[in-house]
Amino acid sequence: MLSFLPDVINNILNNIDVSKVYEIRIRENRPIVVNFEGKYVYLSNLGGTFLEGQAIVAKAEDINQIINNVTEQSVYAFNDRLKNGYITTKEGVRIGVAGECVFDGGNIVTIKNISSINVRIPHVQSGCANSLFDIVVDDDKVYNTLLIAPPTYGKTTMLKDLISIFDNRFIFPMLVIDERGELFDCTTKNVDYIKYSDKLYAFKCGLRSLAPQVVFTDELVEEVDWKCVESAVDSGTKIIATCHGANLKDIKSKHFFIDGVFSRYVVLDNKGKPGVIKGVFDKGFNYL
Repeated sequence: MLSFLPDVINNILNNIDVSKVYEIRIRENRPIVVNFEGKYVYLSNLGGTFLEGQAIVAKAEDINQIINNVTEQSVYAFNDRLKNGYITTKEGVRIGVAGECVFDGGNIVTIKNISSINVRIPHVQSGCANSLFDIVVDDDKVYNTLLIAPPTYGKTTMLKDLISIFDNRFIFPMLVIDERGELFDCTTKNVDYIKYSDKLYAFKCGLRSLAPQVVFTDELVEEVDWKCVESAVDSGTKIIATCHGANLKDIKSKHFFIDGVFSRYVVLDNKGKPGVIKGVFDKGFNYL
């Protein structure tokens, strides 16, 4: 999964438990930092360390090698994603990028001279969403559910496992709207995937042409995303989605929040592993 990384980094990762690594932050001429079990540490020749002097320093060629490996030497083919600040490997590893934005008029056309990247490592935790399934489904009734947590708390891992559980228990049509390419699972049998599309197109075309009973979608980040979900719910489609936020109050305070769309709000806790639920609330924001 991480074969696109330079050998010097991969060799070090062989000395630590990668299943506990959530992020690798690589910045030009800066120490490499990893998120290990929710804590940020420097990457050294011996693994992780809090001592900056022992850290491995990334070079510009390390970043260029990663980008070239992921894009298979064809950065242009990935530009639609790159200009939105990320690229995704075929294994579902999302890589956030930062560099110089190039504009044509008022529109960004690409990012060049990439100076830092954030490798978000996906994890498969089979069964981590079992408790979530019991919240989302009651007597085969599916509740519109929003999964809430800050980054690195395991939202994507739980959502991916929940999709797998649904696929194993139900044969009705399901759709995954996977804007960043992190949710695809080739082993699912009854799930359709729309990848790398904005939610406006995916919802409009996906619901019309695939007629799913349940839609799973990654992060709701803009007003248009919430409008798409609201329209789908009004048409009778069940929605299970994620959203960045520290708690329910944080979500409700967002200017694009639409009340009444979701029947369940699930807030995750950070206990060093995905699947830990801090609180569950109904559509009236009452604690369940």
